[in-house]
Amino acid sequence: MKISINGSRVIDERVSLLSGEGALHSIHGGKQIMASCSTSSGLMTAATKFTVFVENERAATLSF
Repeated sequence: MKISINGSRVIDERVSLLSGEGALHSIHGGKQIMASCSTSSGLMTAATKFTVFVENERAATLSF
């Protein structure tokens, strides 16, 4: 997962290939950045959701 803030890459890490889940951490501009990833499987598809936090405040939710 690659996450950029204002054009600066702040997270460039991998999540589990088996489960599609993980927690990624970084520091940007003196603030803690964290992304939590979860994958849910349905009958025919799987959906992956990343929730990005800046200083423990939700900043974005990304779905794939």
